[in-house]
Amino acid sequence: MKQLFLSVALLFSIYSFSQYQGVLWKISGNGLKKDSYLLGTMHSADNRAFKNVEKIKTLLGQCDAYAMEVVADASSLGMGTIMKLMMKGDTTLSMLFTKDEYKTLDSLMQKNTGFPLVMLEKMQPIVLSVLVSKADMASDSSAPLDFYLQDWAKENGKKIIGIETVQEQLEALQALSYSEQAQLVKEELAHQNGTDIMEQLFRFYTGENLDSLAALNNKNPMPPKLEKALVGDRNKRMIERIAEIVRKQPTFCAVGALHLPMQNGIIEGLRKIGFVVEAVK
Repeated sequence: MKQLFLSVALLFSIYSFSQYQGVLWKISGNGLKKDSYLLGTMHSADNRAFKNVEKIKTLLGQCDAYAMEVVADASSLGMGTIMKLMMKGDTTLSMLFTKDEYKTLDSLMQKNTGFPLVMLEKMQPIVLSVLVSKADMASDSSAPLDFYLQDWAKENGKKIIGIETVQEQLEALQALSYSEQAQLVKEELAHQNGTDIMEQLFRFYTGENLDSLAALNNKNPMPPKLEKALVGDRNKRMIERIAEIVRKQPTFCAVGALHLPMQNGIIEGLRKIGFVVEAVK
């Protein structure tokens, strides 16, 4: 179940522009007695995502809490969560895809998870969109950076905070109808050159160039409804929550890197409400 959760989490990182250089930022001012930090992650276990992990752990060690998009624990990964990812009524995946598309998805599913697609017949197609994208992502660590940091923070006595709830993220996934979700998956299947795209994403990420990272993703924009749900609405919520969290204690916050830039991004959002947000070199 945790693997499924991580796959869903990845979906939220693959989208979100302006002049923002850096993936690690300091939050100060606005009455804060101690600095907090904001890290843009790739939700990936690729070792390139761990480039600055020692610096990150040093700054995390100076904070009282670690905040991530959603806390992954037994209570958030139960059967109730899985059931909310299932399609209602009689709709199944085999009804939404042609035989050839289904066969390709089944092959990708077995490659990524070891399970046949038939075991997910009632799963919402948006989850498959994540699994298709994940096929092109390398994995060098047992867990993505943000979850690795969660474990490290817990071992070092830090308070663990979820910026959002699982329910809120699941509701964002419901923005499209089942057929619209299936169309996204079909578009993924039609562009199975994702490895080149992921290599470009990591080149920009390791170069700490959020502008180029965002511009690359914007070449293939989400449907407006999904963009609003997964990016716009969530950015507003995370800005409000992060502001509340850092006022209570110095906190190291980690969210998908593409939630940081743009005028509606978290960096600009925190600045607009009085915080000083500057890149950590």
